[in-house]
Amino acid sequence: MYAWHKSICDDLKPSNRMQYEGTLSFDRYGTSFFGEGQQKNRTHAMLQVSGSLAESAFNACRTFVLKGRAKVTRLDLQVTVEYDRQTHSQSELAEDLRYLSPNRSVSYLESKSGPQGSKLATVYYGSRSSERFYRIYEKRGMGGEVLLRFEVEYKGKRAKAVCVALMGDASIKSILFGELARLPEVPALMELFGRTLKTSHSTRELCVNQAEPRNG
Repeated sequence: MYAWHKSICDDLKPSNRMQYEGTLSFDRYGTSFFGEGQQKNRTHAMLQVSGSLAESAFNACRTFVLKGRAKVTRLDLQVTVEYDRQTHSQSELAEDLRYLSPNRSVSYLESKSGPQGSKLATVYYGSRSSERFYRIYEKRGMGGEVLLRFEVEYKGKRAKAVCVALMGDASIKSILFGELARLPEVPALMELFGRTLKTSHSTRELCVNQAEPRNG
């Protein structure tokens, strides 16, 4: 995977993500990070890619998985949209989810990284320890604008199952649209993300556990 990372960007900078040491690239096509670290005396690799490079990255990882050289331990799928902060309220979304899902964990957090001193909000749905976990959060775009992202984090057997589905006939759009349908019926979610998933490309992020030493 390092060879793939080098092939898509000559200007790689040393970088760390958690316990992973590797390289980072950032350009108009998106960002990408590849690094390695140790967990339980085994070498793990992390690949995070956003933007138009995500498809190429996933195809490169797929080759490793199909050959049995790596296994998927986590898979994040996401779609990001432009939206009107005046008409959509993250706090109201959290309250709606709590009301409609009294037996599910719903958390609401704010950070101080918004424009002009405003706060960016994140809504978490589900258990962090489960094999499926949802995030709906605000993030800064490259132009400083505030975007909204719907993200599903898969772990364990479910991550493997989703990865296998994506190697077949399933698409990121169809899987994310299905995840929207699994959530409580909050009209704002389908209005914000449903139309985009039907008409445009969404991105994927992949984290893999490297099963054997890297070659090249």
